[in-house]
Formats: sequence, C-alpha cells, structure tokens
Amino acid sequence: MPQPKNLGTENVRWDLSVFYSGIDDPQIDADLAALQKMARDFNAQRKGKLTTELGAAIENYSAITMLSNKIFVYLFLLRSTNLTNENIKTKSDSAQRIWDAATGEFLTFFELEIIALNQAAIDRQAEDSPIVKKHLPWLGHVRVFKPHVLSEEVESALSKRNSYGASSWGEFFDEVETDLKFQFQGEEKTLEEMLHALSNDPDAEIRAEALRVINSGFAHSFAKYSAQTLNVIIGEKAVEDRERNYPHPMSARNMSNRVPDAVVEALHEAVRGSAAQFAKDITI
Repeated sequence: MPQPKNLGTENVRWDLSVFYSGIDDPQIDADLAALQKMARDFNAQRKGKLTTELGAAIENYSAITMLSNKIFVYLFLLRSTNLTNENIKTKSDSAQRIWDAATGEFLTFFELEIIALNQAAIDRQAEDSPIVKKHLPWLGHVRVFKPHVLSEEVESALSKRNSYGASSWGEFFDEVETDLKFQFQGEEKTLEEMLHALSNDPDAEIRAEALRVINSGFAHSFAKYSAQTLNVIIGEKAVEDRERNYPHPMSARNMSNRVPDAVVEALHEAVRGSAAQFAKDITI
C-alpha cells in the first residue's frame, strides 16, 4: 500500500523561543557567564563541607544543573535541526568547551565527596533536611560508583578534555553523514531519504535498488572515516573502562541505567535464543 505523502507534519518545528530568540541571542553568553560564576561560587562555598551542608549543596547544584540544561538542551535541539549550520556549530562547540573546563575545575569534587561521605552523615542530615531526604535515591545511585571513580585530579582532567574526545568524533561523524548524497532514480537523495525508501517502499525491487545505492555510497573515504571513528570511540572507552575497573564494556551503562549486569545478560540470552529458533523455523 503506498505511503501517505502529506501527513500535516511537514511544517511542524520545535518552538525553541521559550529558551532563546536565536543563536545570536546575547542572553546565551550572559547565561553561560552566570553558569561559570555559579560553579566557581559553589566550589568556594561547599567544597569540603558536605558532612554538614549537604542539603544546601544539593540545592545549589540543582540550580546549576537547571541553567546548564537550559543552555545546552537549546543548543543541542537547534543543532539537530541543521547539522551543517556553521554559526550554530561554532557557538555550541565554544559553549561546551567553556563548560567542560568549568565543570572539571569547580564541580568535580561534588560527587567524589558524596561518594566519600560516611553513610551516618547522610542519614543524620536526611533527618534534618527535607532536601537531603528527597534526594536519598539519587545520593545512593551516585555512591554505587565508588569502586570505579579515579582521583579528583584525573576526574577533573577527563572533564576538561571531554570536548576533544570520543563525543567530538561522534558529532563530526553526524556532520559528514549529513553531507552524503545519493543518485537514486534520477534524483539526488539524502541518507535519510534513502533509508526511508529502503524501509518503507512497497516495491521490493525499489528497496533492493536503494540498498545497492546506499552500499555504493558508503564505500571508499566514508567507509575509512567510519572505521576510524569507531576505532577511536571504542578504544577510548576500553582504556577508561580498564582504568576504572569495570568488568566488561556494558557495566558502566548498566549501572547508569540501574540495571544489574545479570538482567541485561539474561535479556541477551533470551533474544539470541528466540532469534535462533525463529531462523530455524523459517528454514523448515
């Protein structure tokens, strides 16, 4: 059955004006400067004092998180609408470098000190502070990473270099991928359009042609760049996982998702078993 072409969503766009008026809005830089000051003040006022001031520190940290989310959610969504816009890319990259440096310099201590706190100190403050009590699940989640944290100096350095690590390779890969163009049925198509044809066209021959065109377009320089990007990202993670003593590559993500390794492995086994049975059934 042919797919409908006009769904009424063609002109729907995010209304990002609730954040800023545009990429040149001076309020972005003003908020970024305010965010840096908040981080600097937070470090000066709360570092080394969490045994008695945990509630106030959480309140300060929440305000920092809210403002940083405003800035970077806006920049992320705006960049997602146009990966090739150099003004958006420049502003986003500059803001991220500034914030990574401030995070490494002024905020690294916070979660490390939470991890190092005596549980009795947390429980005592939870009795007196509604803020601490409300955030007990979050505090507990932060503390499960205790076996895997590094020294404050190392954690700080990792934060400061974040803009130049695996994430930057991933972002550049997205830009290169966006630039890909394919000649298909007499027209120039983007990768997104090609994948749509591959997945949704009711004509099997057109789907097969789309697959051949995509495979051909992925060859040569893009294939080499893709392989190098994957190698860098995997290599960086492998080194850091070893330094942090994670037992396998999925452990850090599973802990962040609050899912035990055994549960994820059971899911993998179930999927492998189901897929194997399905393959067996369709060949009979």
